[in-house]
Amino acid sequence: MKKIALGVLGIGALAFFPVQEVSAQREDCIRINPRLTRVARIQGRWKIVQGSMWIKDFGSKRAEAYQSLKIIKRYGLNKQCFVGRPNPSFEYWLVNRRAPRGRMAGEDCVSFNPRTTRVRRVQGRWKIVDGRHWMFDFNQNRREAVQSMRIIRRYRFNKSCFVGRPGPSFKYLRN
Repeated sequence: MKKIALGVLGIGALAFFPVQEVSAQREDCIRINPRLTRVARIQGRWKIVQGSMWIKDFGSKRAEAYQSLKIIKRYGLNKQCFVGRPNPSFEYWLVNRRAPRGRMAGEDCVSFNPRTTRVRRVQGRWKIVDGRHWMFDFNQNRREAVQSMRIIRRYRFNKSCFVGRPGPSFKYLRN
């Protein structure tokens, strides 16, 4: 039986569902070799690639592609992981089986507390929130929100980082 706590967050109503009710699922990750990644312009769009594999598309944002490549190489990001493909609602990067650690000059990161972060229904949409801060939006997909929350806790992510805001072209979590 699920326990539901109702309350108000910001302007919308919310419902809290404990994350531990959902069993762990296998992670959906692609291995990459950060030493072999590079930026390429393909059909007029800037991409991070490894050989013929497209890793990330930046459209016309050349500078953001190069900044993101620096991040991949700096942290040695070698696993690109997803929740909810083919159109993932959540993406995260790992170094082997760990969260990226350390700092990089010029990073744009927001700290959060994974212990107080929750899955909540806000204004009819499932979100991961920390207090009043809405971090990730999953629309109607509660299952993917809960799975993503489990991932945040598993890797002890406590920083959400961005390249190019607003509307970041590259996001990653670290601790």
